[in-house]
Order: sequence, then C-alpha cells, then structure tokens
Amino acid sequence: MKLDIEVKYMLCTQHTLPPSILLAGLRWYAKRLRIDEDGDVADEFLEEVLPETSTNTEDHQRPFPKFEVKYSTRPAKVKNLLLSLDGKIRQCVEHKGRLQWV
Repeated sequence: MKLDIEVKYMLCTQHTLPPSILLAGLRWYAKRLRIDEDGDVADEFLEEVLPETSTNTEDHQRPFPKFEVKYSTRPAKVKNLLLSLDGKIRQCVEHKGRLQWV
C-alpha cells in the first residue's frame, strides 16, 4: 500500500543532511503512526496488564507492572508533515473527519 503524503518542511541551516533524506525519514515515520479511539497519536500504544489479585495477606510487595501492545488502534491518516526549526516533527492527522496537528 502506497502512502501518498504531501510533505511540508522547514529546514534550519544547521542541518547537514540533504532535504531528500530528511523527507524519506519523515515518510517512514508517518507510516508507523497509529491512532486510538481518543485521537491520541503514537508509534505504539501499551496497556497495563493487571495481575491476578491474591487473597494471601503475607504478600506485601507489589509486583512490577506488566504491559502489552494495544492492538485495537488503527493506522493514522497523516495528511501533512512538518519538520519545524526547533527539530520537532508535527503531523496533520485526520480523526473523525477533522484535521488536527499533533
């Protein structure tokens, strides 16, 4: 599946990489983004797996939290990308029919 993205960027004079390499990196990054039901955008979402509750009162130590990948997310529809002067990557993502910058 080809992801057709119009990429907008601003480059600072300190960048030593050519714009074509920066754009290829941004497209690769956009293909990995996922969106959840709340409209949050991330590379990967994790959910905490709650341990089985023990009725034994001798266990006073709380176990370390465990996490698993949340598979109920879907790929984000990235419309535009922006590499700002301060080096932050901003994405224009479609969610519930609206465009939002994240």
